[in-house]
Amino acid sequence: FEEPPADPSAPLWAHRQLLLLRQFRQVVDWWIDNRQIETGEMGGGLGDDTDMVQNWPAIALLDGPSEKIRDSVRRVLEACYAQRLIVNGMNRNRTDALHAYEEGMNAYGPAFLLDYGNPVLFERMMETASHYPRLTGINAAGHRHFRSDQYSATDLVEEGYHAREDIYSHLILHPGLYAAWYNGAPAVKDLLKEFADSLLAHWQTESYPNLAKAIFFADDRVAGRSTPNTETYNLVWGLYDLDRDAKYLWLLREAVRTGDISRAGAVNGPWLIDFPDIAATLAAEVRRRNIHDHNLQTDQAGLVARVLAWQASGDLKLIEDAHAALVKHMAQNMYLYTEAEQFTDRIWIPTLSLQRERLGGVAHYRNYIYPGHAVSWEETGGEVAALVPAARSDYLRLIVFNAADHARRVRVRVWRLDNGRYEVTAREENGAVLSSRTLRLKRYSPVELDLPSKKTVVVEFRQLERGVPL
Repeated sequence: FEEPPADPSAPLWAHRQLLLLRQFRQVVDWWIDNRQIETGEMGGGLGDDTDMVQNWPAIALLDGPSEKIRDSVRRVLEACYAQRLIVNGMNRNRTDALHAYEEGMNAYGPAFLLDYGNPVLFERMMETASHYPRLTGINAAGHRHFRSDQYSATDLVEEGYHAREDIYSHLILHPGLYAAWYNGAPAVKDLLKEFADSLLAHWQTESYPNLAKAIFFADDRVAGRSTPNTETYNLVWGLYDLDRDAKYLWLLREAVRTGDISRAGAVNGPWLIDFPDIAATLAAEVRRRNIHDHNLQTDQAGLVARVLAWQASGDLKLIEDAHAALVKHMAQNMYLYTEAEQFTDRIWIPTLSLQRERLGGVAHYRNYIYPGHAVSWEETGGEVAALVPAARSDYLRLIVFNAADHARRVRVRVWRLDNGRYEVTAREENGAVLSSRTLRLKRYSPVELDLPSKKTVVVEFRQLERGVPL
């Protein structure tokens, strides 16, 4: 492998980030152009084609909306309806929790992120959430748990071994969590909190990471323990993010306390804000995880650790190291991602670290059920690199480099800022002010940025007045 020569006028992190954007897009374009047919299918069966398109939102949000990518996700989802895999917001055929989710409910989130506010997609998510009172209940211990791990749109098995929840049961909460994120959905949010509170009641009597996963509904008996999956981390993080109730940080705190950064790194949002003294722990994780001698498709923890450590320390060499390994991996494995035509549910494009650095958090990844990104990008032409070193609900900081030979106007959308009034200031690295203005912003508001050629610009959003929460 030989890395393409860098433009001497570009920072190394910017050069490599732009290489990665092109490599990731190459994979998506190949599958859409060569495998997706007019029905929306990609050849793996829709239950696995829906897994494939979990990769798509990140690629579009990283570098600008693409009708091609948005249409691809929507066609897969509509095929699930056309073939009646999903009826009334649920899987038509009774199956286990994981495969029920993969019958089309897992495609709602990706489609909604690429068509934000679409009322048909939102209605479908609410339709799924309307099944939660049937699929869960309050048991004799006063806990809300799933009644079964085998169910459909019309029935569920409440006898014997299947009368319980298992480690994949939480996936189906994805549509409801998105509904709560989008507009507050109080009835849905209250049910999700009851569920999370019941998990916490078990966990706080146990020892991390061996936490209850298989819980029988009738008698609250725990039949199995393990480290929770990524969807569970993002479920409780999402509830914390919605109301800032500190009890929902318990799982993340335990992961950090025990040094389990690989699991903590699965939380989509910018959680370092709540852990100001974590730099040494992240540095140790970076030293422990070698990213230059293993398969980065199936283990991105070392890449994510480097981005988190950069956010905690400001050391750009950590970003450059992650980029170097990932650019090489994508170049050497491009055949496996494309023309080798692996089964559709085996393609996991390793975007987690790049999403965290360029979007400020993970917008979406397979089984990551709550959006954590702070920004998305549009009109960049593949020539604008960006980093998000800080993202709060009242403050946002971006570092942007325009690699083009000409000035460029780009659009950034803000996703985590409170509804309110903001001062938006753009400065060159030397501190010279390029522009300063006052804007009213809320989630998904577009902000135009004028970027000079071959220069790094720092953009800050500071809240002046908080408006009514959306």
